[in-house]
Parts: sequence; structure tokens; C-alpha cells
Amino acid sequence: VGTRALEAAEVFNEMGKHTGFPLTEALWDEDETVRLTAVQALGELHDSQAVQPLLEILQKDQDGNIRAAAALSLGDIGHESAIHYLVAAALSDEDSDVRDKAVEALVKMNHSTAIHPLLEALQSEDTNIRSNAAYTLAQLGTLAVEPLIEMLGDENSRVRSEAAYALGELGDGRAIGALSALLEDENKRVRATVADAMEKLSLRALAPLVESAKESD
Repeated sequence: VGTRALEAAEVFNEMGKHTGFPLTEALWDEDETVRLTAVQALGELHDSQAVQPLLEILQKDQDGNIRAAAALSLGDIGHESAIHYLVAAALSDEDSDVRDKAVEALVKMNHSTAIHPLLEALQSEDTNIRSNAAYTLAQLGTLAVEPLIEMLGDENSRVRSEAAYALGELGDGRAIGALSALLEDENKRVRATVADAMEKLSLRALAPLVESAKESD
């Protein structure tokens, strides 16, 4: 897809030189295939001037495939101004593929700016948003570990539970001490989530020893 998109970008750009028709204009074409090709091409070109029109596509296009492609292209361009919108898409877009691609874009950008709004989302009254925030944080790797450990001390039990889940998915040993302190949390759900997280961390820690034992046989 990348090669085809890049070739399309070159064609669109060549057309623009002669007709004054810029590639971004194709984002609003009635033909979904044209819009999708333009979205992918702009990502291939890594042009920061394409960020704003791609953000509009991410928010407004009725086609989930095109919104998902816009998320990926924004991740390819990597401009920090897109992070807020990618977080919003990861948390609440109605299409699961768009949410997944927004997370993929955030992971690719690997920028700490995404952490704060995701931590705030852990406090949402909406179960789906909290779950999506925890999942996204778990995908962001080491950037999220220390902030999530801090969230284990939140007064809201839902936040503590989601933070524990994300830390279990991350598998970073730095969380073991803070998680173990919550094994006697007053909230049953928090205790259960912490126990699951610690089990995952223990299994990951033991995995190299198990492999070593197998190899020594």
C-alpha cells in the first residue's frame, strides 16, 4: 500500500503543478477511493502542511476506513498538534478499527504529550472510555509506567483498577512494589485487578528462567 500511495502522491502533485489542484483537495472528493488514496499519499509525503486537513478527515469523514487511514497518516507525519485528536479518536471513535489505528499512530509517535489526557480519561464516568484509555496507555510502553504507578494512589477505585490493569499489560517490574501495596485495597475489584496484574508480572519475570531451564535439558 505504501508504494502505491507514494506513487499516487507523485501523480497528484504533478497534476497540481499543472492544474493548481492540490493533493489536499482530493480529501473531499465524492469518490471514497480517491479520498482514501489521498489520505494515504499525504502520510507517505510526511508533509506537516497536511496535518490540519487530515485532522478534519479524522473527525468528519463518514467512512471508517478513511478515518483509520487518516490516523495512520497523522502518525507517519508525527506532528505533535495531532496528538490531542488521536487520543480522542482512540478513546471514543465509534469504529473499533479507527480506535486501533489511532492507538497505533500514538505508539509510533511515542510522545509524552499523550499521557496526561489518557490519565484524565481514566476518571471518566463512561466505562468504555476508561477501558480504552487503559488499553492505550498499556500500548505506550515505558512512557506510561511512572504516571500509572502514581494513579494507583487515586481516591477513585475505578481509576486504581484501570491503572493496575494497564500496568499488568505493560509488564514493567517497577510497578510490583506499588501494586503489592494494593493487595489489601478496600475495593474488591481493585484487589482482583491488582492480583491479575501481579500474576502477569510474575509470569513475565519467570519466563526467562523457564526458557533457560528448558535449554539446559
